[in-house]
Amino acid sequence: MSISTDGQDLFAPDDPVLYPRYPSEMIERRLSLVADLRTELPPNVAPALLARATEQKIPLLEAQAKRAIGLAHRDAAQLTAAIAIWERVGALPSLGRTRAERGLITGDQKETDAGLDILKKLGDVNYVDRFATDV
Repeated sequence: MSISTDGQDLFAPDDPVLYPRYPSEMIERRLSLVADLRTELPPNVAPALLARATEQKIPLLEAQAKRAIGLAHRDAAQLTAAIAIWERVGALPSLGRTRAERGLITGDQKETDAGLDILKKLGDVNYVDRFATDV
């Protein structure tokens, strides 16, 4: 496993997360950190984790994998799919982050602001203060 505090090398191509016994909650949190910091994943990691999440019916991991893929490829459809899951399960912090990020990708400032407003209401000033406008 490769984890760094500067956001680089949070996942390795042969990372233990790719093995079934690795706890999905820990994977989801690591993917969230990768997305928050806008760091790159090895190309095989997010698709493998997305397949695991859909196969094992783990919605939070599925949404986080879609968010990571969406950010990596500037794919608003993947972010929209993640948003739908987070709306369904009521995961407001992830919903706010992804709406703000989708707004950046699509050039929709109102959506970016709406996502950041969700986070401000929740008191997630840490993410809001370091919100990266480069995707």
